[in-house]
Amino acid sequence: MSFWTQQNLDPKMKHRFRVTITDISKEFAWYAKTVDKPSFKFSPQNENELYLGEVFPDTKILTNPSWQNINITLVDVYSAEADPENSTTTIDLTTSLVKLLQEAKYGTNSYFEKNFKEVIIEQLDSNGKPLELWTLVSPILIDVNFGNLDYSSSEFIEIKLTWSYSTVKYTMYDSDKQSIDILSPTKK
Repeated sequence: MSFWTQQNLDPKMKHRFRVTITDISKEFAWYAKTVDKPSFKFSPQNENELYLGEVFPDTKILTNPSWQNINITLVDVYSAEADPENSTTTIDLTTSLVKLLQEAKYGTNSYFEKNFKEVIIEQLDSNGKPLELWTLVSPILIDVNFGNLDYSSSEFIEIKLTWSYSTVKYTMYDSDKQSIDILSPTKK
């Protein structure tokens, strides 16, 4: 598909993506319905400051950018053969998430640091090859919503996850599908 008048340009499409969440999805989460791409926000440090006699009374000074939380919506899936005692064969998303709650230690991030090493969001081209890769660094699951039930609806049950993270690693792929790290967190 050519885009506008450029024969070699295609638009990135919203429905071409993959999400991988370590510990929840061993491979990519095929049941991911929506995902926010990372975003950041600058905040003015001196919002609405006014000095009498100044030519430019409200000059903005920006703070460092802060990464905004992302949301991932998953379709709740299960398997009739799911074995709650054996997490390697369980394909029940609700059970997996409830087990996380049971195993998490309150007041620490140790469980998340050990088990959620990465949340990876891949933007794909029309052939299913990666165009860009966003890897959330030190992701922490801060909100889980298991959806609602409704007799008048035949829609899928959705589980909404909200993630906080310290930074991202952004990788793009060139025309030969070679990866190029654009934004990579520095080690301290």
